[in-house]
Amino acid sequence: MFATTIRRQSTRRRRSALAVLLAFALVLAACGGDDDTDDEASTTTVEETAEAETETAPEESEDGDSPFPVTLTQQLGEVTIEAEPTSIVALDLWSLDFLTELGITPTAAYSFGPVPGWLGDELDGVQPEPLTGDLPLEAIAAAEPDLVMDISGFFTAFSPEVGGTLTEIAPTVSPPVDGFSDPWQDRFRHLGAAVGRSEDVETIITETAAELEAIRTEFPALDGAAVTFARFNTSSSTVDVVIDDSDFTRAFMNGELGFTTPAAQIEAFANDEGEKTGGALQVSLEQVALVGEDADAVVMFVDGDPAALTEQELWQSLDVVAEDRVVFVGLDGVFAVRTPSPTSIAYLAENVLPPLAAAVSGEGASSVASSDGGAAETVLDAAAAEGSTLLATFAAFSPAFNEAINGPGPVTAFFPSDAALTDAPPEVADGLRNDPVLLDTVLQYHVTTGVLTAEDIIAAGEIDTLLGEPITVTVDGDTVVLNDGQATVSVADLSAGNGIAHVIEGILFPPSVDVPG
Repeated sequence: MFATTIRRQSTRRRRSALAVLLAFALVLAACGGDDDTDDEASTTTVEETAEAETETAPEESEDGDSPFPVTLTQQLGEVTIEAEPTSIVALDLWSLDFLTELGITPTAAYSFGPVPGWLGDELDGVQPEPLTGDLPLEAIAAAEPDLVMDISGFFTAFSPEVGGTLTEIAPTVSPPVDGFSDPWQDRFRHLGAAVGRSEDVETIITETAAELEAIRTEFPALDGAAVTFARFNTSSSTVDVVIDDSDFTRAFMNGELGFTTPAAQIEAFANDEGEKTGGALQVSLEQVALVGEDADAVVMFVDGDPAALTEQELWQSLDVVAEDRVVFVGLDGVFAVRTPSPTSIAYLAENVLPPLAAAVSGEGASSVASSDGGAAETVLDAAAAEGSTLLATFAAFSPAFNEAINGPGPVTAFFPSDAALTDAPPEVADGLRNDPVLLDTVLQYHVTTGVLTAEDIIAAGEIDTLLGEPITVTVDGDTVVLNDGQATVSVADLSAGNGIAHVIEGILFPPSVDVPG
């Protein structure tokens, strides 16, 4: 658990969200060890302290009174927050994103799937608990929150019974009017009022509006472009196409990015030519032509193996495919469009809009590199792209390891590079090859639950693993060292659909076993 804290707001919205291999010396300088916070505080000047208090203090009225108590009208029903919250539980990505933007760290947080890369580096140590089923109401109550945040409305606007239970635990914030269609600015304002930071929110919204204007100036080809936003579901061979402005995704794309909805999709939605969910229309693979009809470009996410779509003849026959007008995105791209925010807008400008503009202008989407590309569905895929392909051949010997790296996650996995495996002493290689129990043990020792970036790893100093035995972490100059020299991290922060991967030089052995040889 993490106590709610207020910290100085950073320039996170302007940081590049490209997937990078950071020099660990820079990472260390950025995040420091466990004692960095105290060291920094001890050297902070009086002027810096005053500045921090000015930036982060709860707002007061002109006569010096606190903005609390505050009563908000919202979709869940009226809510009153009596005093400044000191323990907040965030139930969704949007709430976590907005709180982080304000410099507020929640006591606990939850998330479906991994936290997107454009937000992960800003969480100041918070690792959301993965949600794989029902909301853990008992754990939320045990956190003793004085405020619960669900600004997306997944648990409150769409599940009244759960929302009612949450309100019994603590005052609970839901979408201001409608979980399907409320703009991100209205959600941000609603959340800001709940934590007494309305003035800060207005400042950030104004800054972001200027950034959006600059983005539209930078990509003139996208102004008025007919852009499809779709998802292919491999399990059902269906396609979800976001069409109507009643869905906040479409409203954001059209209203703020300047896109338009392809005419054929508007007609299909009006004629109920598929299954409607909010402002989206789900159609069968046989109707996939709708994705490209009247469209200047397509933004596509594939839920599963991309080949399940790209190798289909129906897909290959589309003009938008033949003319390279499709931009494939991963989960980060989906989150950035589905949950727009100041941080995600900066991410879109860096990773999604350049190839999309190239697609619309006729240069071809693939002519522009994008870090979002959607290629890494699993941590195994991410590691393979950076020189760790051999470990996959051993995965079948450990069901627990195999399920972890190929399952929904979120997980963090350390993958020995191919060179580390082929260059291992013969006795080590033979020991693993000839002892299935040892191999299973070692494989499980390379995985942990949750998403741990390079900064998180360094700050933690010790990492719990799937096996139940820890990995120790130290830093030697520019190098992150694991288990006192068993391995070093060579490629960090490889984002994937089910977590994050790090490539290491060496093989990790838990303390409970003897290294062969």
